Amino acid sequence: MKKRILLLVPTLILLTGCSKSKAPSFEKYSNAVTFDAFKAGIEEKKFADFFLFSTGCKGKVYYGVEYKSSSVIGDVYISSEEGTNEREIKFGYDMANNRSSINEKGETSYTNTGAEVDEQKVSKTTVSTQYQYNDKLDSFIYIDVKEKTYKKYTNKNVTDSILYAIDDEFVGFQSLYKQYEAETEDVKSHYAFYIDGGVFTMTFSFTNETEVVEGESTETVAKKSTKYDFLYQLEIDDGKLHFKSKCVSLIDETYLKTYSTHIKDEVDSLNTTTYCSLEIGSDTSTIKEIDISSYASLDKDPDGGLLS
Repeated sequence: MKKRILLLVPTLILLTGCSKSKAPSFEKYSNAVTFDAFKAGIEEKKFADFFLFSTGCKGKVYYGVEYKSSSVIGDVYISSEEGTNEREIKFGYDMANNRSSINEKGETSYTNTGAEVDEQKVSKTTVSTQYQYNDKLDSFIYIDVKEKTYKKYTNKNVTDSILYAIDDEFVGFQSLYKQYEAETEDVKSHYAFYIDGGVFTMTFSFTNETEVVEGESTETVAKKSTKYDFLYQLEIDDGKLHFKSKCVSLIDETYLKTYSTHIKDEVDSLNTTTYCSLEIGSDTSTIKEIDISSYASLDKDPDGGLLS
């Protein structure tokens, strides 16, 4: 159940910076190795197997996004936006009873200032869900513990919801890592690989300068600078996979003439940093079955059939 297949540079979702106390810290890395040595170590450690759910598991993941965008002409700001989005997810899978649970807390802050707007927003969310089989309904069900509702779940694989919630940045790492062998020597030069004890580190730094051309003409209307700086670390400690990432994206566009909604000499900048810290390991804990007798059904027909 995959959400995306990434090209050379992963698309960064513009959510809205992060508590510095929650952003992951990284181990020092200095022992540079070849890609072949790094690949051999990755295959030996079998990091990806932790996402196969061949046993029961328990874990947690932290996602943080901070961004700042601005449009300026000289020292005058046309607009400025900045914000943060943080999510902390705890999850578990009870293989013996084929039940899974996810508990998520999130907080978003957002500030937008400019000539015609000045607003601030802060919002918090909590989500608690569980998947389990219900004998009376003869079906797996999805339960919203917070809202006290449930509905039939057509898929028997109750780990899909966990995978969808936790593997975003790991998929980004794998996509970038697997593309290495097919890349040109120039692109390969932007990668670096390290193995320090049991800590595997991969970095990718890339800068690109392009021109924005107006329509089918050859006139340059803007110059665009793109910089990416990605850092990924993996290790297995005490039987658990620890995966961490920090991805920085800097994009600047300078307009040489008035074009579309932009003004001559306008500079648009976007600075985005995403963080991830994931821990997952085997676990044999029992996830208690939820009694849904007092919960409301979201099915169109209580005896069968899902909402359209």
